[in-house]
Amino acid sequence: SGTSNTFTVMDMPVSKLKEKYPGRKFWSIDTLGISALAYNVVLEVADLLKAGRTPEEIVEWAKAEVPRFPMYFIADDLKFSRRSGRVSGLAATMGGLVGIRPVIHLSDEGKMVTVGKETGRNKAVARLVQYVEELGDNVKDHRVVIGYSDCPALVELATKLLREKFGDDLRIVTTPVNPTIGSHCGPDGLGICFHAIHR
Repeated sequence: SGTSNTFTVMDMPVSKLKEKYPGRKFWSIDTLGISALAYNVVLEVADLLKAGRTPEEIVEWAKAEVPRFPMYFIADDLKFSRRSGRVSGLAATMGGLVGIRPVIHLSDEGKMVTVGKETGRNKAVARLVQYVEELGDNVKDHRVVIGYSDCPALVELATKLLREKFGDDLRIVTTPVNPTIGSHCGPDGLGICFHAIHR
């Protein structure tokens, strides 16, 4: 809900449907995230459903657990963020000249917040893995989801670094980001979502 109007737009038709079908029930979970983060939460919910948990139990699970799924990501070229209004033209130009890659995360409110900058792709990916190491909680009991935009080499590097830190049996799922996210970050964008002590 912090980055999309989905919940606002959803409320009206859901209210009308409840009036029309009073015997029906409707549940919703705000992932407070986009892309790989939302995907990771959906995979967790699917696991709970397969294990026989009720929708009510899953909604309660989400209240406690969704804030424990952070996502940290990098953008390779700020010109795409400039075009979408995320950064100023001057910041985008300077970032492109010196190779600065912003490190961004999704806050407890689901909003994008810049938490640092790195120069060089390898350093930026290593910084993402460092967040997994520092904040991770029961990382191997959950999936680590890597979302990416046209950067197989960076996915390979992130996977290698994660396995070095957590072992070859770490469950890693990779997924391309959707076109909307891709248009904001451009090619060579990469994000990592994992289970943590907090966002």
